[in-house]
Amino acid sequence: MKKVAVFSMVLGMAVLMVAGCATTAKGPSDEEQIRQRIQEGIAGLKAKNYDLFGGMVSENFSSAVVGDKNDLLDYLKNADDMGFLDELEVSLDDAVITVDPHLHRVATLQEAVPVPQAIVLSGAPLLADLIAARRPGALLVGPDGESAQWVAQAAARHGLEHAVCTKERHGDRSVTIHLPPVAVQGRAVVLLDDMASTGHTLAQAARLLLQDGAASVDVAVTHALIDAEALAALHAAGVGEFWSTDCVAHPTNAVAMAVELARGVGQLWGSGADIPG
Repeated sequence: MKKVAVFSMVLGMAVLMVAGCATTAKGPSDEEQIRQRIQEGIAGLKAKNYDLFGGMVSENFSSAVVGDKNDLLDYLKNADDMGFLDELEVSLDDAVITVDPHLHRVATLQEAVPVPQAIVLSGAPLLADLIAARRPGALLVGPDGESAQWVAQAAARHGLEHAVCTKERHGDRSVTIHLPPVAVQGRAVVLLDDMASTGHTLAQAARLLLQDGAASVDVAVTHALIDAEALAALHAAGVGEFWSTDCVAHPTNAVAMAVELARGVGQLWGSGADIPG
């Protein structure tokens, strides 16, 4: 039992560190860099080099089961002394947990990442909680058709009205946004999507909504990949608040995903429902 516990905890940490990664335009993606760090850490664990293993663990690590980072390393050393780590094998190819993956030309995460267990979590419900608290009765609007699934999920959580814009492409860099046939006059509107990068589509949608009489337009996204200049352009377009989850570290982070990620790890081990919110 203890051997399984150690093995599960280590795998769980690895999964959590990979979850929700975003890619960058140049060089290795965040996921590739994290995977490399994890592989180095696992190599250290298998070699019983706990300093090397500790290099992949955040200084802010905290667990109700084992305590802080130092407690974790002591836990593993004790497990090693008792023989529970003998012939330990750790694989990152059995499962993946991610948050709101931006899938293209595939219907499921399993098609993109062919592993036995592929768990998809979403930031939409928690963003919906924030929106309901900050903008009661808001109209949720998706900036394009791809956002429909997240907007519907968020709206259903609090019974909010929702609609989705349509996007007409005129090449790689030019798009036209058409608002949905819904009354926005005098209403608080929140644009919701899985990610924001350049912010062009969101800015165009915000301008149109304000022109149609929206009282306010805010933005909520799972992954904030937007830089300071693009964020300033969004505010210049009339966007008030910009909220994001902490899947990607960003000054706009307003929603923590730790509990949901823990539930995802729990699903792998059959205990996800036991984790309190």
